[in-house]
Amino acid sequence: MDDAETYAIAALAAPHPLAGAAARDVLVEGGTVVEAALAAAMVSAVAAPGCAGLGGDALWMIREPGPRGRVRVLDARGTVAAAARLSFYRERGHEAVPRRGAEAALASPGVVAGWIEVHALSTATGGRLPVARLLEPAVAAARHGFAPSPPDAEALAAGGPSLSAVPGFDTAFLVEGRAPAPNERRFAPALAAALAHLAEAGLDDFYTGDVARELAADLDALSCPLGRLDLRRTEARWREPQTLDLGRHALAVPPTRSGLRAAVALGLAGALAAAGFDAAEADGFGRWHGLIESCRAADAVVDDAETRDRDPADLLDGARLARFALKLDRARASRAGAPARAPLDEAASAIVAVGRDGSAVSVVQTLGSAFGSGIVCGRTGVLMGNRGAGLALDPDLGPILRPGRRVPLASLPALVSNARDGRVAAIGALGAAAPAAVAQLADRAMRGAGPGEALAAPRFALGAAPDGREAAVLVKAEREPGPRRPLRAAGHTIVEGESAVWTAGVALRDGAGRVTAAADGGAAEGI
Repeated sequence: MDDAETYAIAALAAPHPLAGAAARDVLVEGGTVVEAALAAAMVSAVAAPGCAGLGGDALWMIREPGPRGRVRVLDARGTVAAAARLSFYRERGHEAVPRRGAEAALASPGVVAGWIEVHALSTATGGRLPVARLLEPAVAAARHGFAPSPPDAEALAAGGPSLSAVPGFDTAFLVEGRAPAPNERRFAPALAAALAHLAEAGLDDFYTGDVARELAADLDALSCPLGRLDLRRTEARWREPQTLDLGRHALAVPPTRSGLRAAVALGLAGALAAAGFDAAEADGFGRWHGLIESCRAADAVVDDAETRDRDPADLLDGARLARFALKLDRARASRAGAPARAPLDEAASAIVAVGRDGSAVSVVQTLGSAFGSGIVCGRTGVLMGNRGAGLALDPDLGPILRPGRRVPLASLPALVSNARDGRVAAIGALGAAAPAAVAQLADRAMRGAGPGEALAAPRFALGAAPDGREAAVLVKAEREPGPRRPLRAAGHTIVEGESAVWTAGVALRDGAGRVTAAADGGAAEGI
């Protein structure tokens, strides 16, 4: 473990102190880890509106108790509206999907559909708390006010004024056209009323009842592509995870492109380690070079698999990974072009939780870019996401916009487990760098690091050099440097910056049954 506080029953990390407190209170009442994570997710959708909200999407990973607990994935991403066709945007003179305003609100929000399914699973597996109880802290936060989280405050200061012209945003988030001061409380009375109604009528009302009617009326008045029929069709789906067998350990990720990239990267790094390549110390040249090259190669492997329409599960075959790892240069950096810029700078939140019994949850929620479309529906207070802006109007520029399509999600929940000693780690990583983050954090968890230690360690992400012409390894300047000099000597372009490179949270049950959690800029709680 590390110097983070350890607990006897369960531990959780969330993006806002109110979310962490809500989860702790659920645990104190005897609630399950799943119920605690669900309460935290509900509060985060209120108190962290820059990166989560009822108008956005989510991915959940849930692990049952026990040394070989079953892992489930819940895909709570909404789908593109029926009216959001290529012609809708081309007739309006757009070369890309707008990122802000009414035309950016084009995909149905899946977050609440995810809550419905998670609560049903919780009830079926021993959970006893009703939806109304789990929603109480979220209603209270919206009704009695909350201070913005540091990421939200920064996003408002940087981009809030530019959103002031978007319907509803100024009134909901700004104070006389400016970002609120630190710790200046914000109130969301319309959202509080909508949540209170959902607590009484049931979460399905968001898609088929009074809340859906009010939400659809606002969207229609603003001429958004999203309509009431699209809301009614929204559903979250349970899916099987992609799993990577690493001998004593196993990694489980969602069956998404981002998840596959993380699994392939960790599998390649594991194959290199099995071949005796990496150094004994976690931050030696061998380990860093191996992880960097594995992450870089994973992108190419997944791209090739998509082009050839291969079964993603084939990429995680141990023998195939070992053969591919042998092709990686042990001493020199590979030559690769700069990664393509993501069409949407994804702002998201993560909640990670783990119990002494081995149960675990990792969930990521997002509106798309910070504060999504900026559209706030006045009747319900719901801030609509803009994740559809991650789709392209030209097939040569990325995944194409198509009604009914689920929008790709970069942020990534993941679970690591060791059936021999009962060690379980829940990881949540945010944004385009999530696959590299999961690979690094899973690697450290397997090597015995605790959450605080794993997050405090040197970290990297792949990006572009300042001239934009070549791949680079981005590292956070204020952290311990790692083996930068030998990496540069091996041909890696190292770019130091003040940004966090990636943001993540980790919750861990160790082999002795102790639990702890930590998050970048988040709140950790437990009992």
